[in-house]
Amino acid sequence: MERRQLESRGAREQNTTASRRRLGIQRWAEDQPLPDRLRWTAAYFRFCGISSAVVLGVSLLSLLVSPDIRAEVAAHSSSYLLMLLLSGITAAAWWWTGERLYARQRDGAWMGVANLAIPLLRLGHANAGASVSTLVISALGLIAILTSWRELD
Repeated sequence: MERRQLESRGAREQNTTASRRRLGIQRWAEDQPLPDRLRWTAAYFRFCGISSAVVLGVSLLSLLVSPDIRAEVAAHSSSYLLMLLLSGITAAAWWWTGERLYARQRDGAWMGVANLAIPLLRLGHANAGASVSTLVISALGLIAILTSWRELD
């Protein structure tokens, strides 16, 4: 009975390892260290994800505390609900991009390029002026991704 338990546990561990490899969560060459440039790029996206989540949390806290903001939200509830939803999705996307870059996956880089190129592409639109901080964040993120592209699988 003990031998069957050990065999089933070993089979489960092998299946888990194989499924992780298929999903790209675990690298085939785990003994190779992550290059510094890629580590910093992934850290940049994780930091942006954490910062976005903090801003979302402060927004929710101010919504609960300030009666002036509550009155504004009550007047335009659908707009604020959409803003909170998109802020949460954006924070998760930043974090996910950092995780995928840390795992050396190009899908994270493509997601980052798509997210970061949108503000830069909107520069040509007459009424959609992006702020300087948005442009700087987008430019730095694109530079970081493009300089570490060769290290991705």
